[in-house]
Amino acid sequence: MDMMSTLSDDLLLKILSSLPTKDVVSTMLLSKRWKFLWTMVPTLYFQNDFESSKDDYAKFRQHVYLFMVLHKSPVLETLKLRLGWHSTTDDITTWIKIAVARRVRKLKIHCYSDDDDIFLPSCLYTYNNLEVLKLGNSIVLDVPEDVRLPSLKTLHLLCVEFRNEESARRLLSGCPLLEEFVLDKSENVSPPCFYLEVPSLQRLSILDKYREGNDSDVKVVIKTPSLRYLNVVDKCDSGLLFLSENMPDMVVANVSVVYKNPEMLMTSFTSVKRLSLCLTTSVVSKTIKEPVYYCDLSSYYICSCAHYFLVGFSVQIQHRVEFNQLVHLELCASVEKWCELLNWMLESSPKLKVLKLKKPLWKSVPKLVYDDSYQNIDDVGRFSRFVDRSLILHEAPVETLHFKLTQKSLAVNDIGVWITIAVKCGVRDMSIEIDCSSSTTPVILPRSLYTGSRILVSLKLNSVTLKDVSSLPSFPALKTLSLASVKYPGEEFVRRLLSSCHVLEDLDVDQCVDDNVTIFTVKVPSLKSASLYKSAGRSTEGEDGFVIDAPSLEYLGIFFDPVGFCVIENDMPNLVTAAVSAAHSSPGVTLTSFTSAKRLFICLPYSKTEWLNLLMRLLNDSPNLRFLKLQEGIFQSLLVMSNLSQCHKIEGTRPCWNDPSSVPECLSSSLETLEWVGYQGSKEEKEVATFILRTGSCLKEVTIITPKSSDSDKKLEMLRELSLSARRSPTCQLVFD
Repeated sequence: MDMMSTLSDDLLLKILSSLPTKDVVSTMLLSKRWKFLWTMVPTLYFQNDFESSKDDYAKFRQHVYLFMVLHKSPVLETLKLRLGWHSTTDDITTWIKIAVARRVRKLKIHCYSDDDDIFLPSCLYTYNNLEVLKLGNSIVLDVPEDVRLPSLKTLHLLCVEFRNEESARRLLSGCPLLEEFVLDKSENVSPPCFYLEVPSLQRLSILDKYREGNDSDVKVVIKTPSLRYLNVVDKCDSGLLFLSENMPDMVVANVSVVYKNPEMLMTSFTSVKRLSLCLTTSVVSKTIKEPVYYCDLSSYYICSCAHYFLVGFSVQIQHRVEFNQLVHLELCASVEKWCELLNWMLESSPKLKVLKLKKPLWKSVPKLVYDDSYQNIDDVGRFSRFVDRSLILHEAPVETLHFKLTQKSLAVNDIGVWITIAVKCGVRDMSIEIDCSSSTTPVILPRSLYTGSRILVSLKLNSVTLKDVSSLPSFPALKTLSLASVKYPGEEFVRRLLSSCHVLEDLDVDQCVDDNVTIFTVKVPSLKSASLYKSAGRSTEGEDGFVIDAPSLEYLGIFFDPVGFCVIENDMPNLVTAAVSAAHSSPGVTLTSFTSAKRLFICLPYSKTEWLNLLMRLLNDSPNLRFLKLQEGIFQSLLVMSNLSQCHKIEGTRPCWNDPSSVPECLSSSLETLEWVGYQGSKEEKEVATFILRTGSCLKEVTIITPKSSDSDKKLEMLRELSLSARRSPTCQLVFD
């Protein structure tokens, strides 16, 4: 603030002019000097949120009236309005009249209306001092016959409507000094014919990108002899852009249009110095009978979108166009016969100094995603041909390659060829996802995937079949491996596959119903994260589970649906988080494997009395426990996050709750949060809850969440009983949900 106070008022006003007016007004609270400074700011900027209610807009309208009345600057340099859906013609008319009375020079209005169109007051069309006018969206221009804007130099019309074609003619004819005109007709077609005849115009931009349909009555006629800069992006008019033949001052022309007669365009740019063409067309209807000379052209770029135009155009007029001053040429070398086009350009450009051959961008992108369900591709062979051609023509290294294929298309038959090509391209991240809902025919991956992917870093497979190979798989750089619903040749193949991944860090396995593997063995010394899941519906005659030997694990998730076993062969001293879940008893899972975990999730079935024994064992063996969450589900479950010091196999059951002879260390020294989900108020639950409340010295918050189906009176009673229970911690908050 000290530095700001040293600035002059003029400089401060310039700074404040860049801020919304509501922020400018708030500066009046800073000091006496700032109390009235905001009233002299030459720019007023009012913005109403699009999501505001009618009541909010009413308050906003009152503020605008108040600020404009209190504003004291001799000249209102700029008024900017960005209004939401509740704006009205009456409001805008009032504000414009005030601005005109304050001799506004620049007026910018973008507004939306959900009811009626917005019309501008007639005084604006005959205002002498306006230099810049920018209008957008729900505004309709109904231009009177006496329109006169003698000072207007910049006019932007973005998606506005004209009342009729005559209004457009009147507006432009009433701007004798207009130098810059921007017209965005992407969302509006009124008027369909736009005649732009402005002798003074120097810069012109016309955009029409999104409007659907090809109305033959839509056209733009441009007669601007003083034009120096032209930018046209028009994907809708289908060749109905007409340019005046004489634009001797043209310096830059960027043209991207749908055009049936490109030779007409070429004759309009004979004086341009820098020309960029992107012409989408399939027909060359005429030939140029008279030679065309580009006497001043110094830079020329032809985009690859002009495929058909380049082929036809170069053949029909290649000896009738001369680029006598062209010194810089950029040519996209992706179209057919581009060499013929280049040869013609070289012969027609005697002063050429710089030649730049550009590759199409799609050949250089590092990530390729092929999805045959995109936009419901009906031609099943078309997709395969597209993938074949794009992979073969791709020139840059492929970092990422993803396939999302359905068996309805023929693409799955070609996946082996594509993988072979990708391996040769040095892909580092590969994902193959098959939708098997329409067919049970297996999609078999080629041998090249196992033997040639020496730089592959990430591999994700879904619903594919792996084929046994005589040689050992080799993935020396693979760090991430995801196997979902994959069918394997057998258990030995799985062991060889994982043993070939010497630097593997992340493993995600989701075993399907019939994958030929019952005992899934994971022996990977480098592995840091593993999520292992046995899906429902598996019917195995013998044992079904996981064998894990991964001493570097930091995360381990084991999920059985409904049943399975897990054998941990070695300690996991780096384990931070462990999760175990099963729908039925899983005798192979013991808590002794997770003694080093800091966060432990257990979801296992226990009887109504057995869980009490498990809970007390965990409390006694977790002296650093800070957060405890108990959850009642379909099966009696326990969710615990803790720092375990030791954990022994639980033997026997606790027939009922009895207060332990000694308070677990975590309750007296560390436990801060208890969350109980599904609390039903049974005798055992109430006794456990009151015991923790009574002995938890460090408790800060206890949250009790009851089932939604609980009887309201019963629920109220059991919550009242808990709220009256004694609490050891004076800061403990009891929260009910």
